[in-house]
Amino acid sequence: MVCSKRTQKEKPEATEFLRGILAHFEDLQKALPKQKYGGAVDCLCELDTKELALVEVQVLPQDYWDRRALAYVAAFYANQLTRGQHWKTIKKVIGVNIMGGGKGDKAHWPTKPEEYRRHYKFQDQLQPTNYIDGIELIQYSVMNTPQGVSDMAQRDWLVFFKKGHAMSEAEVANQIHTPAVLEAFERIKLQDLPQEVMVDYEVQDKEFDRFSNILATAATKAEKEKQDAVAAAEAKAEKEKQDAVAAAEAKAEKGKQDAVAAAEAKAEKGKQDAVAAAEAKAEKEKQDAVAAAVKKAEQEKQDVVAALEQKLAEAQKLAAAHVEAAPVAAQSKQEEVVVDKKAE
Repeated sequence: MVCSKRTQKEKPEATEFLRGILAHFEDLQKALPKQKYGGAVDCLCELDTKELALVEVQVLPQDYWDRRALAYVAAFYANQLTRGQHWKTIKKVIGVNIMGGGKGDKAHWPTKPEEYRRHYKFQDQLQPTNYIDGIELIQYSVMNTPQGVSDMAQRDWLVFFKKGHAMSEAEVANQIHTPAVLEAFERIKLQDLPQEVMVDYEVQDKEFDRFSNILATAATKAEKEKQDAVAAAEAKAEKEKQDAVAAAEAKAEKGKQDAVAAAEAKAEKGKQDAVAAAEAKAEKEKQDAVAAAVKKAEQEKQDVVAALEQKLAEAQKLAAAHVEAAPVAAQSKQEEVVVDKKAE
């Protein structure tokens, strides 16, 4: 939002007002309704039943085609009423999608080649026999058309849309039997088309080629980007794998080293504890042996001392006995001497 310098100078209140609105611009955008998509169809038909058929011819496959086709039918169904009209005036709307393959004959349902027709209705999922009869969508993938379609009119129309542009008049006469389809073949003869239609056809043909080239270029680019993305993803995944393997190996090696170190430390601690326990046991046994030896020696000493004391006591007793007997012996000796002298 831009204000002129003159406005800013002469009407500052207007500038402030606009700045105030600018602060809420996003809120205003959300509050104001966006323009609805009205949609456009190739052909609108009223059937004998007064029901409406919206016919859409799609040459090349496009993304989200089902949503687009449903949007066409739903928009037309909803926009039938004008203000004041009654709901009963709404007519049933049937969307008919004729999906061709273009110059490259590309099928619209490549993953299901056995399907060439789909018919959608509003169906009660709880009671499948119940339907809301208001909107239907019928789709034909003409490139998936099988051989031997039983309904002649349907078969002739499918042939018309699938390969009518490449058929000769003789082939049309031999293969096509439905009057309406024969009339359609007559109407599309290039030599019978009005000049303005022929010019428009050539413009559209060139536009189709240009669009096809754009799509082909986009598809090639998308495929290249896909391949690059896949290659980048694979390279990234391989790098992450290698990093994960390297990290796991490093972690395993660290765990191994830690386990070895822990085992060695535990073994060393066990060894030290065993040595300490052995030394303590040996010291205890030594002390016990010394104590036992000392006790034994002390006992033996005491026994020797006791024996010596006993012998000493016996010797003293014997000595005392000798002492007591000594005077008697001396007297006897003297008496013997006296007798001897008398004898002389």
